[in-house]
Amino acid sequence: MLEDHGPLVVGSRLEEAFSTMWFLTRACQYQVRAMSSVGGDLSRINIPTEKIEKEMNDRADKFDEAPTIKVQREDGVEEEVVEKHDTEALMFHRARRAAETTFGAKNIYV
Repeated sequence: MLEDHGPLVVGSRLEEAFSTMWFLTRACQYQVRAMSSVGGDLSRINIPTEKIEKEMNDRADKFDEAPTIKVQREDGVEEEVVEKHDTEALMFHRARRAAETTFGAKNIYV
């Protein structure tokens, strides 16, 4: 955290840094909402059990996966295929398009 500035993130690609910042910002927003809803009394916050935490982590590990599809190989055998998406790039390019639409590309890129 940078004093009076907020979080600082890095990534091997711009898209990775963007998605890390996006998720970190969302987590902070939810933490502030949770704490303010109980007046700052952390003992009143419902903390998930280890089982629920594990289920959440398992879902997060599969975040980039598309639904499985069945594919027939050349030898006639059918197999399930899981495709991975570049979610970081999808998020970044969607945000970039939204900013260009809202503010105009001429006003962003000088």
